[in-house]
Amino acid sequence: MKRHCMACHGERKEEGELRLDRLERDFSNGQIAGRWRDVADRIRLGEMPPEDQPKLSAADAKAITDWITKQ
Repeated sequence: MKRHCMACHGERKEEGELRLDRLERDFSNGQIAGRWRDVADRIRLGEMPPEDQPKLSAADAKAITDWITKQ
């Protein structure tokens, strides 16, 4: 995530009103878990990273979405 997501969703920039560095990891909170599900869905659907950014490798995409899903 640091390599592919934080440039647009981190401390320096906040695209789409999403800062992953500030998104809590309390998956017992339904609202927070829902935001993480949205992240995973956008990666799975190929919407993120956007077309003008380097694509995630299949292994990186799987690692991120698996981590989110397991939470």
